[in-house]
Amino acid sequence: MLRLSGFGWDDGSKMVTVDSMDVWESHVKGMLSRPFSYYEDWLVLFVLVLNQLQVTRGLKKKAREAEGIASGLTSIAEPFGNPFEKTNNATTDVSQRIGYDHDLSNARKKVYGDLLRLPLESQARMKAAPLIVHDADKVDLFFRLPEEDKLKWVYLLLGGTYK
Repeated sequence: MLRLSGFGWDDGSKMVTVDSMDVWESHVKGMLSRPFSYYEDWLVLFVLVLNQLQVTRGLKKKAREAEGIASGLTSIAEPFGNPFEKTNNATTDVSQRIGYDHDLSNARKKVYGDLLRLPLESQARMKAAPLIVHDADKVDLFFRLPEEDKLKWVYLLLGGTYK
């Protein structure tokens, strides 16, 4: 913030100053659309520093200052907590989808190899493979079937009985 126009530093009170509420509101609005990659790291760092101040110095004044800082940090962080939670949930959801797509892609690559182990003519294998790999549910079912049922299921698929 100190590099931005409208913000300053009061060395006496050791705090950031702002020229107007408009500057502050504009800055906060700009922060809402930006990721805070190091948010958790900063929280850990501040907690460690505050704990260190309280334990090593043992001074009531420093403890009160640390509590004031912690309270201030908490009040600043509260408005951003929910967007971070939403971002974490969205990131988890995306990574699960990517993981599933990756697993599905790998399974599709293995379909023909598994079809080769079945007593099928090559023409039947070449017809069955695209029917299976173009449908995620069929890929899943194919690999979940016991070996003794795969050949029967492929014949049902090729005969149009199973869609």
